[in-house]
Amino acid sequence: MNYSIGITTYSARLETYFAPLLKQIKQAVPNAEVLICVNGDHNQKFDPVYRREIMKLMFKYDNTFPFVWTSFRSLSKLWNNIVINSTNDNILILNDDVSVTDDQFWNDLTKEIKNINTSFTINNTFSHFVINRKELEQIGWFDERLLGIGYEDGDFCWRYAHYLKRELANVGIDNICNYIDKSAERIVNTRKEDNGYSMINLEIIHEKYDKKEISSARKFLNKPEVHRLLHHEGWLFHLINETKPQYPNEKFYWDNKDKM
Repeated sequence: MNYSIGITTYSARLETYFAPLLKQIKQAVPNAEVLICVNGDHNQKFDPVYRREIMKLMFKYDNTFPFVWTSFRSLSKLWNNIVINSTNDNILILNDDVSVTDDQFWNDLTKEIKNINTSFTINNTFSHFVINRKELEQIGWFDERLLGIGYEDGDFCWRYAHYLKRELANVGIDNICNYIDKSAERIVNTRKEDNGYSMINLEIIHEKYDKKEISSARKFLNKPEVHRLLHHEGWLFHLINETKPQYPNEKFYWDNKDKM
């Protein structure tokens, strides 16, 4: 395969979403490298029953690799670790609350990765997207100062457009279903916005970007096409603070690992 698969999950999703998804993947592409980030729950001890059951499930399948956090860590942290530990430059990252309804999805995905060879969303959502490691190194890793859940996808898209001067690609692929509207709450946290996202993440976004109404924001950019790329719901996000350096030696490793 020309890509790996990464899944993020936590205790509330085991039986309803994660177990069926992993089964679907391993039945369709049994040799796929699957990296699974098992997150802890916010301000709770890691459930020993959950630990035992999810490990038992994962070890039923070959080429499946778990990473476990004993307490809650950010989605950015989990995504970065999936990329770091992948043996492929392209990684399909999935929420645990998705379902692949037909095996044709995997054939179509393989073709799209080969043809595009860049990062892209699938069906206009970050519930399922492909990240290209080389591009992530180029624009900066997912920002781990976003300590909770929310805005890591927007931050990535805005930086992608800022540095690469093009919009993040999107492809339409049938036979994958997202159950996000029915799934369990994103994170148990007393500091949340109305949409369930973590307030700390919003505060960091406000530090990184100068948010202006599009009608008055053209002075920040030289090219109209770049102006278009950085907008979101009537606002333009102009990057004013760089993402802090993260994992500075990863590129060195990938450039030199054949010398070991």
